[in-house]
Amino acid sequence: MTIKAVSNILGVTERTVRNQRKNGYALVRKADGSVDVDESVKSYVKHKSEIIRQLNAASGRKSSGNSGSTGNTDGDFQGKNWKKEKDKQALYG
Repeated sequence: MTIKAVSNILGVTERTVRNQRKNGYALVRKADGSVDVDESVKSYVKHKSEIIRQLNAASGRKSSGNSGSTGNTDGDFQGKNWKKEKDKQALYG
């Protein structure tokens, strides 16, 4: 089995798998040196999950710890109907 088999199961291109190998993903090999497709797929998912966790952790550290709320209640939508404002923005982009 090859990178092609791994990429087919994952629904990504071979190039994507190769690029992720440059970013730390490693194919799992059997004792005979061939690619263990099932384990490689699991390893890929674990690798991508770790990247997502790291990104989430990094963005969490950047926030002020209050879930994005600035505590400012005098925002742009004070006295406005947010639904109307959203619809207007959708129309005029």
